Amino acid sequence: KYQVVSRYTTNVSRNTLLVFLICFCLALPLIDLTSAQVPTPSVELECDAVNPSGTLQIHVGPGATLIDYADCTATNPNAYTEKISIEVTIEGLSYSAPGELTIGPNSEADFQVTIKADTGMLKSTHNLNIKARVEEAAGVPPPNNAESDVSLIVDIMQFSGVSVTSISPIVTLISGSDYNIEFRVYNEGNYEDKFLLEFSDASRDKLEDEGFSISYPYPSYEIDTLSQPVKVYVVIRAPS
Repeated sequence: KYQVVSRYTTNVSRNTLLVFLICFCLALPLIDLTSAQVPTPSVELECDAVNPSGTLQIHVGPGATLIDYADCTATNPNAYTEKISIEVTIEGLSYSAPGELTIGPNSEADFQVTIKADTGMLKSTHNLNIKARVEEAAGVPPPNNAESDVSLIVDIMQFSGVSVTSISPIVTLISGSDYNIEFRVYNEGNYEDKFLLEFSDASRDKLEDEGFSISYPYPSYEIDTLSQPVKVYVVIRAPS
């Protein structure tokens, strides 16, 4: 009889312990992101160009760095950790940026978005969009679409370049006659430009000292980039 009672007592104790453990686990605090008492997952994003103009400016002439960047800050305003993805959208240019950030409770993370162009790109303007999105909040996917984005302008800056070739490097002039010397001017910049035609002071002074006179039918020319060279003329009158 005593053995039976002992077994019954042991079973009752085990059942009591099991019930106690279940009640204890149910009493543990859990973060319920769908509860009205818990702030909804969110992220705040701020990005600024480093130039006073407020735009990213990329210089693409010979020897240029070919890059510019924006300084960004992503903020987690909630009392739990968030995992944030960073998405960059821009056409015609390459970029580098962190793909993902983990931001602690009520904290922020700084990062840079760098935009790169190619040497000699045409002068142009591009739209840059940077987006931060909450992928996980307290270790689980958020119940809402939590994101923030910033739009900036990227300007490919103009640079100038020119080359000139002479059609007749050596000419023979008859005393008192006029001669049209032909040159070809190439725009080697990345946008339409205006070019002024003139002799150097030293060359002009030397010719005039010898009795020559120089004139320009058209002293300036507007030439588009990547176009065919423009023919220009200088009129020289030989001394009598």
